[in-house]
Amino acid sequence: MLTGGYPSEAMISLAMETGQIHGLPWSFWFYLCLMLVTTIITIAIQLLHRQRNIDLYKYKEKFEVVRYLDFKTMRNRY
Repeated sequence: MLTGGYPSEAMISLAMETGQIHGLPWSFWFYLCLMLVTTIITIAIQLLHRQRNIDLYKYKEKFEVVRYLDFKTMRNRY
C-alpha cells in the first residue's frame, strides 16, 4: 500500500488483452522487478549453499532409500 498498491488481476488481464500493458501503474513494474531480483538472488544463494555442502545432498549414495517408507525411519536406522 505504501507504493500505490499492486493492480488487480483483472486490470492486468485487461491491459494485456487490449495491448495497453505500458499503461499499468509504476507499482506493477516495481513489484515485478522486485520479484525477479529476489528470485535470482535466492536461487544463487541456494546453489552456493549446495556447492559448499554437497555432502548433505548425497544422501542417496549413503542409504538404500527404496527400502524405507519415510526419511525419519531411514535416519533412525543410521
